[in-house]
Amino acid sequence: MPRQPPPPYFVLRGHKGLVSALHFTIELYHQGFQQPALISGSDVGEIFIWDLKSNRTSHRLNGHENKTIMSLHCYKYSLISQGRDGVINIWNNIQDQWTVIRRIHSTSTSVGFCASSLISVENSVHLMLPNEDKNSLKIHDISGSQVRSIKFRTEFGMCMCIKAFNMNDKTLLLAGFENGCIGMWDYETEKELCHIKCHKELVTCLDFDSNYSNMGISGSVDTSLQVWSLSEKLELIEVKTIEVVNKGINAVKIRDDRKIVITAGLDCKVRVFSWKTLQPLAVLQFHELSVHSLACCPVSVGDHRSVFASGSKDQNIALWEIY
Repeated sequence: MPRQPPPPYFVLRGHKGLVSALHFTIELYHQGFQQPALISGSDVGEIFIWDLKSNRTSHRLNGHENKTIMSLHCYKYSLISQGRDGVINIWNNIQDQWTVIRRIHSTSTSVGFCASSLISVENSVHLMLPNEDKNSLKIHDISGSQVRSIKFRTEFGMCMCIKAFNMNDKTLLLAGFENGCIGMWDYETEKELCHIKCHKELVTCLDFDSNYSNMGISGSVDTSLQVWSLSEKLELIEVKTIEVVNKGINAVKIRDDRKIVITAGLDCKVRVFSWKTLQPLAVLQFHELSVHSLACCPVSVGDHRSVFASGSKDQNIALWEIY
């Protein structure tokens, strides 16, 4: 008989809503954490900081008027949270209390399903955010000042997901859209370089491996994962379609070691594929409701290596150690 995939090695409980965002960080070591920390957000505005040595929350924050937490980042001593209230909060820990030191207004609350992306550019760190105009992104540095904006074609529809990355001395932006297209822009010139029609329906998530294969993967509300590559001429090329059993991929992550790619599904399942061969490796079944968020830890967590987390509508966060 084939070996059954392992259960989570630990389950974090305490959220009162759907776990909508996850982020591992090693930036909090200076604050007394002896392990990497996990930051989680929910659709009722909660932000929890988990001490992964005790597997308990060290802090619980609420700074987005009970609206969905869409993305979480850490940079040096700051925590950056994006809410569906149209605000980016930048938090600092002052005397063991997390306090909002700056707010950036990103978008009206009537639009915005797109999580922000953080990128280092030269000597500064920039945050890419959805705009009031659904056909553009605003770009801010961490100080809050706007640097520039990137315009999209109106026929693409709403921008659903983005990822910025550095490659060969260039900063590039990938974006997935409502009409199923994925496009790429030169960050400095703000010019579109290429686009490709990958999905029949809207693109819900994407990730890209700029350090090893120059390949990316995207998910949709349908049953397909699309794998594509970036050529030397900076053109997107379709590579393979991976079909899954049930509709709806909410999140996709290529783990930092580039061994596996992980997906979160509306069908409550976490699927694991080999990133080298694209073959299915495991279907992880723990969550009782749809899975909406994923994060991979860049370092070991105690004795656990190659750790990733999944967050669900069942309000639980599962910690996995696999492959």
